[in-house]
Amino acid sequence: MKNQPKTEPATLIVSMGLTALTVGLMEEYDQTWAKILITLLFIFSGEATIMLYWSIILPLIKAELENSITITSIKVKKKFRVVLAIIRLYCELQLKILLFRSNIREIRLFGYISAFIAFLIFYIGIPIKIVSSLIDSYFSSPN
Repeated sequence: MKNQPKTEPATLIVSMGLTALTVGLMEEYDQTWAKILITLLFIFSGEATIMLYWSIILPLIKAELENSITITSIKVKKKFRVVLAIIRLYCELQLKILLFRSNIREIRLFGYISAFIAFLIFYIGIPIKIVSSLIDSYFSSPN
């Protein structure tokens, strides 16, 4: 039996909470140092959450996919195949769940992948929103 560290759910919840908290605090402070600190907190807590999700999902996906590809040493063409295989796996899991032919492991994997995608959209969407609001405020200000 291998002694591999397991991701603690509490760690994942704390990093997600920190990310959400920093989003709420972004517009609260006018000081530059506070905005820099909150932005750094957002970046690091968001990256931690994404990596913790990935550490949970990756072994499950590896076990589910037929060909055991090591994700860290894949060339560009193979990476595209892995992404397609993960998308296919996600669609198959969703279909199995809708047809009531899934087990608990598949439901759990589907939930982890869905939560990872949702958090990734949230994490990528907030910087896009910030850049968009900066551009809007720059062009709307009187010169």
